[in-house]
Amino acid sequence: MVANVSDDHLIFGDNPLRKRTFRFSHDQNAPITAKKRPKKQESLDYVVPILNSNDGEDTYFGPVLPLFHARGTPAADERAVSVFREFGDEPFQIGTNGLMGCSIVLLVSNEAVWMSHLWEAYSNGGDDSKSNNAFYERVVQFIKGQPVNNPSPSPIMDNEPWRLKENKGSNPNKIYISPTGPGIDGTKFPSGRGQNTLLFIMAPTARGATSNSAPLRYPNHVESMKTAVAEQLSKKPGYKEVRYVTLDPDNVPGDEDKMFNSLRGTALFQYDPNSDGKGRRAWRLWLEGEYTEVQLR
Repeated sequence: MVANVSDDHLIFGDNPLRKRTFRFSHDQNAPITAKKRPKKQESLDYVVPILNSNDGEDTYFGPVLPLFHARGTPAADERAVSVFREFGDEPFQIGTNGLMGCSIVLLVSNEAVWMSHLWEAYSNGGDDSKSNNAFYERVVQFIKGQPVNNPSPSPIMDNEPWRLKENKGSNPNKIYISPTGPGIDGTKFPSGRGQNTLLFIMAPTARGATSNSAPLRYPNHVESMKTAVAEQLSKKPGYKEVRYVTLDPDNVPGDEDKMFNSLRGTALFQYDPNSDGKGRRAWRLWLEGEYTEVQLR
């Protein structure tokens, strides 16, 4: 449940958005029954194909708006990426998979959504200290939409760990790269009555953890992200923190397969302007197995 939000705004029962979306699997052939919250297998069958390819529910929500820069190409790097969309007459979806220590920050209201992906090593600068200049420039100033005119030297000089023994991008020394996408414009997330402005942060647990209830790997940095978002708004948003145990495909047998065939390390947001066939707007969010759905007034 999200703090500071009354239960009547968080619809977890039988409703048109879920019934329609889970009426068929991603290939639109196999019927699925979901009368309440989607079951784990139903979410798995629906979310994973969408994030693994463009063969998901693109006929309605369209292609997944990406949170990686030039993913899968030689130009890929670890810059911060954000997507901002106002809620209008067109459905859309934003998401990513393969998270292994990265963080997702998502701010949503009745009118718009801002969603970002922050790489672990590049963004955190090697430690969780509050005085980490690299983190402040690459994350806090990014959230606030502030330019970085004279970036600090990178504290990380080696692109470790090598995920699957491959270079993760074109920036092995992790020098500062200007982000793709905007920071948060507080005027787009008003705090008036009934706005339902909510903040979600998905962040990794401590190394070696086996449970999502374990301590955060970067608690100071998560707190700094919360503060940065709140400072952009006139009122603190409702907040939900989703912790996740990271996969280790280099060292743990089976983890490479889980990267792309499970809900581990996945995030998917969808907006529907006509969830009930009568013009009722709604949105929903998966952060791994954590599911939230809100019908908008």
